[in-house]
Amino acid sequence: MNRRPALPFLAFAAALATLPAGCGRQDAPPPTAIDATTAARDDELARIQAEPGEVRRLQLLAGWVRDHTVDEIAAALHDANPAQHGELVWLLQLKLRDQNPGADEQTLSKLLGRLLHRPDESISGHDPDGETRGLLELAEKSPDEALRRLVDTPMHPNKRNDVRNRILGRLAGTDPRRALALLDATVGDRRDGLIAIARGWGRADARAALDWAAGLPASEYNRALTGIIFEEWSGQDPGAVVEHISKLPVTAESRERFVDLIGNWLRQDPDESAKWIQARTDLDPLVAQAAIETLTSTHPALVARLLADSTDETQLRRHGSRLAADWARVDPAAARAWIQQLPPSNASYGIMQAFARNLAHQDLPAALAFFDSLPDHLDTGSIAADIAGAFPTGQEALRWLLARPDSDSNRRAVTAAIGRMEFARPADMLTLLGQLPPGPRQLPVYQATAIAWLREDPAAAAKWIGGLQDPEALDAVLKVTRSSWADRDPASLGALLASVDKDERFREHAGRFVSDWSQDDPVAASDWVGQNPTLPLREDEIRRLFENVARHAPDSVERQISALPADSLLHQTALYGAIREISKTSPERAAALFTAHAGRKERRPLIDNVTLPWAKVDPDAAIAWTTSQPVSSTRDAGFEGVIHSLTPTDPHRALSLAEMASTPAARENLIGTAFYVWARHDRTAALAALDQIDISAERRERIRASLNRR
Repeated sequence: MNRRPALPFLAFAAALATLPAGCGRQDAPPPTAIDATTAARDDELARIQAEPGEVRRLQLLAGWVRDHTVDEIAAALHDANPAQHGELVWLLQLKLRDQNPGADEQTLSKLLGRLLHRPDESISGHDPDGETRGLLELAEKSPDEALRRLVDTPMHPNKRNDVRNRILGRLAGTDPRRALALLDATVGDRRDGLIAIARGWGRADARAALDWAAGLPASEYNRALTGIIFEEWSGQDPGAVVEHISKLPVTAESRERFVDLIGNWLRQDPDESAKWIQARTDLDPLVAQAAIETLTSTHPALVARLLADSTDETQLRRHGSRLAADWARVDPAAARAWIQQLPPSNASYGIMQAFARNLAHQDLPAALAFFDSLPDHLDTGSIAADIAGAFPTGQEALRWLLARPDSDSNRRAVTAAIGRMEFARPADMLTLLGQLPPGPRQLPVYQATAIAWLREDPAAAAKWIGGLQDPEALDAVLKVTRSSWADRDPASLGALLASVDKDERFREHAGRFVSDWSQDDPVAASDWVGQNPTLPLREDEIRRLFENVARHAPDSVERQISALPADSLLHQTALYGAIREISKTSPERAAALFTAHAGRKERRPLIDNVTLPWAKVDPDAAIAWTTSQPVSSTRDAGFEGVIHSLTPTDPHRALSLAEMASTPAARENLIGTAFYVWARHDRTAALAALDQIDISAERRERIRASLNRR
């Protein structure tokens, strides 16, 4: 049923009443008087439905619906002429909308569904399923009679439409022309009937059905019928339909349908579809792609040929590894021959790795032989690591790996192999070191030992790691244990890092350790930094540490700062981080911290970290505090911070602060700062005010030139 606009029912009925009585048909008879109080409901509706003029019939139907309840209308639907079902249901929807103002579509649909649903026993005790079977059986002998009886059989309109379509669809399999003729003579949704006929005809004689569909007027719906016929044909004989479409003129529509159908065929019957593809020399690239994506596990040799024919190198990168893995399971010799003729590339290396990994788990000797055949110039460490994972035990994998050339990937594989080995005690792993020459080959053994030992006995492991004399070994161990060690016992790790702080290679370890520790316990981390002030930490690591202290433990900030060497870069950076964090919430406390702890050399670089954020929230207090500082370059720097924050909202007051500068040169610098900030917000006003300011001509022109460049 087509959805019509949601016009209120009473308004719609009134509009219909104003239409001329004869506008539906010129020869329409005069309206029949309908007395709802005296005429039976069914007779009344029957007379209305017999009205030949469409507009007049709608007028009468609207009046009839207005005078009856929704239950009476729903009951009448089951006995009404099926041709008028759509009109009655539509009018019933409008009436429900009027009776339920504000109800959404879902609610209205539920109300309509409950009204239209009638239990089987309510219709004179008949059996609708039995009647449906009877009608379908009758249709086998006389579809005309079955359709005539269907009209008089009481059932839901949707059910009646469905039964009609099933009769037409069955008939289309033997006599499609007769099915089309009966469609035109029956009531119900024509489109549904055409779809049923297209399906039945497509299953029985798809080529004839396609010829019929081709003769229909061009439309989206009729093109859909063609697709339905192809779909039914594909279910019967996918090879025939693909062959048929491949001979049609190529259009965007036919090509898309061709690719869809052959994709289904590839999945349903890979053997037959593969034969068809192998026989073609002009394969569509989209079909080739579908075959590559579908046939790797069943026809890997064909997929390899298609990849070789493809000019798109991304196809090899995307599908080559999966092909190698699948092929290794069914025909490793053929897969190996294909791989060995591939040109060197990142894609071919990934293919080798996938092949070796899968082959190793089903035939380890064959995988080892393949590995030995690889070119010497190739970095085979990752391939070796994958093969090592297939050895029955870690000990066997380790022996094989230790015979391979050293590389980062080989070391990772050694670590993985050691992780699979069982030891009575982690310390027993150290006996492996005796099998290796000193140097890089020992590092993965050190790493695996430390990981296992820290897990089982952290104190003993920390003692052993701290006793390592080889800086390379210690560095390697810290790379894999620093995070877990810091979680278990940061103090012991800190003690170790403090003892090796003169070695530059451990600076990175110390910095990351401090960063991690400061997230969990910034006070303990800052205590450790204070106890080891010579640690080569970066300034940003120190700053973030003391920002965390100020954020999470503000009451301990002064104690932490006091513990640091005065006038040192460590002290200045820590104070900077603390002031920067505290000034976000309490500029007064930041100013007090500055006053109490900033040394003579630290005051000038730190003061604007107090005044700039303070002036944003309370310029009067910031100006008063800055003015109270001794006249000096430090106070000038404080005013510069105030000017940065004040200029966007009060540029003239900001300029007046320059008059308190300690020297004429400082005054001009502050004036320049004010104008640069002002120009970012209002360049025209800043340029106009520049001529009014008392400043040297040379400096004025420098400022003007700078503002004009911005």
